[in-house]
Amino acid sequence: MNINKIVLVGKVVSDIKFYKTDKEYSMARFTLATNRFFKGKDGERKIDICYHNMVAWDLIAETIAKYVKKGDELGISGRLNNKSIKQDDGSYKNYSQVVVEEFYFGDNKNIKEQPEVKEIDDEVIDEAINREIGDIPF
Repeated sequence: MNINKIVLVGKVVSDIKFYKTDKEYSMARFTLATNRFFKGKDGERKIDICYHNMVAWDLIAETIAKYVKKGDELGISGRLNNKSIKQDDGSYKNYSQVVVEEFYFGDNKNIKEQPEVKEIDDEVIDEAINREIGDIPF
């Protein structure tokens, strides 16, 4: 069995770079920072910050470019993609990036319009549930 799955929650630390490829695919690139706290040998609390190169495609890229900005908290799940690029001198440069497959907003500050919440009478809910259950064919 092979599994390539990454789940990260962190802060966006770069501006979202949005592109259209030659074939009109949407692509967004950005950097996500995650951190962990630990106690050092000296007993002091320390922080380890890790920066992750992110890439998103198509509708996910368009949505992130539209609603996410530097400083926002973002949760993602995706896969690790390793690249190797040949340099002019013949050597290879290796780097990793996370391909975003799903994402989650960390807060609602980027949502411009909140839907209006209406209270519904319990009898209306019960009637709707009973109507749906009555339609099940078994």
